[in-house]
Amino acid sequence: MRLRKKWKQITALLLAMALLSGCGLENKVNNDAAGNDAGTNGTSAEVPADGDSSAAAGFSVAYELPDMQLGVLVSRSGYPENGRKTVIFRGKKLPGHYEIIDRTEKTVIFTGDLQDVVYNALTEEYNGYGDFSELTTEGEYEIRCDYIGYSYPFTIEKGGLSGKLAEGINELKGPEALADDEIEEACRTVSLLLLSYELYGGVYTQDADTEEAFFAILRTYIEWLYGKLDNSDYEETAWISAVLAKFSYSYQKKDSNYATSCLQAADKAWKTVSQEEDTPPALLFYVAGELYRATGQKKYARVQEEAAEKLPETVDNGAQTFGTFTYASTKRKIDVELCGKLLMVLLNRAEEIAACAKDMPYGIGSSITTGEQMQVWWEGVLIASCNYVITNNEYGTLTENYARYFEGINEEAESLLYRTDEETAAYLLLLSEMADREL
Repeated sequence: MRLRKKWKQITALLLAMALLSGCGLENKVNNDAAGNDAGTNGTSAEVPADGDSSAAAGFSVAYELPDMQLGVLVSRSGYPENGRKTVIFRGKKLPGHYEIIDRTEKTVIFTGDLQDVVYNALTEEYNGYGDFSELTTEGEYEIRCDYIGYSYPFTIEKGGLSGKLAEGINELKGPEALADDEIEEACRTVSLLLLSYELYGGVYTQDADTEEAFFAILRTYIEWLYGKLDNSDYEETAWISAVLAKFSYSYQKKDSNYATSCLQAADKAWKTVSQEEDTPPALLFYVAGELYRATGQKKYARVQEEAAEKLPETVDNGAQTFGTFTYASTKRKIDVELCGKLLMVLLNRAEEIAACAKDMPYGIGSSITTGEQMQVWWEGVLIASCNYVITNNEYGTLTENYARYFEGINEEAESLLYRTDEETAAYLLLLSEMADREL
């Protein structure tokens, strides 16, 4: 596809820049991280009627298993049958192996070894993980082991990630769940949804019902935002203008008349934005970039590139990130060297996250105990989006780790999904990156 080809050209430029600057990006491009096999399918063993399967799997029968301890963390949303499946263990003392029990048949069907067990000084406990990806049989299961007890029940389901994607779209509440002044949050939500569609559109278009539901919820947001134009300040107007133009670009093949109306409204709102001298450079960069991509008018390109020169070399959770991916993906004429510099800001931050994740018990860059929940989501968004640019196994694994973290492999051992639409939109972007690798 032309867009993929263009990204490869930009990636080649980034590689050359990294070689000159010595930042080591060449070690990241198409760098397939080595994986370790974990666990072996064992012969099915019947679980005794009293529920103690320790004798069947070689556990010490002298030790009395605790009732229910949240030391065995699994995805509360379940796992796709052919995807990567991991479990995290935590406790003052960890066993050497674990067993997976079929809750219907009451039998042990898988025995695995704990891997990479390390002591976490911050939490004063040991952490390790298990990989049971080779278990692909549909069903309901639980994991248990000595010392730390049981996991919550979980499922392995057929159909890959398409079911989770459809579920996530259905969980979007729409703008009626927002207060009247939460315009920027609504715009970030729509921008995340559209970024997901722009980067990984194939996972949405493969199912007509999924794509229809996706755009239906987007239209409710667009109409809500359109109704706010007359009563918003200039920064809110800039956000709305950017989102209307971004939506029109993706929706033009679905309903060209509706898309054109959105673009006309975006252009009208731009006239208000362009008269303000205090519009933040990142927001100006974003809105001008969306209008340039949608219209091809050079007046927007000039403003976009002038604003780009004023951007900080740090990553925000919004306009600068959205604007950078728009600038890099447009089919219009752009400054390729500037594009490379803008992308390097995002890629450098992604590398920082990846480096931090190596020392974190849940395999992500931070946690809800050290920062705001949406900040953790944004780390996952950046990793999943950057994996479109450079495509390596490390970023793919990181994306999965972020998804699993919010699905239940976290400090609370609880699902953190579907609390706000902005978070759900971030989750859908992670899922779309993961599902794209299944296509």
